[in-house]
Amino acid sequence: MILAIGFAAIQWLIFRSLTLVVAATLALALMAFVAVHLSLGKLEKSIREDLKLLGRAPQTILKGSE
Repeated sequence: MILAIGFAAIQWLIFRSLTLVVAATLALALMAFVAVHLSLGKLEKSIREDLKLLGRAPQTILKGSE
């Protein structure tokens, strides 16, 4: 019920003005862009590290215990 009241208040405050709607849309789009950029950057780093380990794996397996 609290969330419904909160969303109703946001709708009543923001959607009364076209300027506020555009500003809120741009702000949310910017936050989404930053979140995606950061998460994909972390994913890329993780994949690169895993590929480096996989690149070394055949050499270490074939060496055996000498």
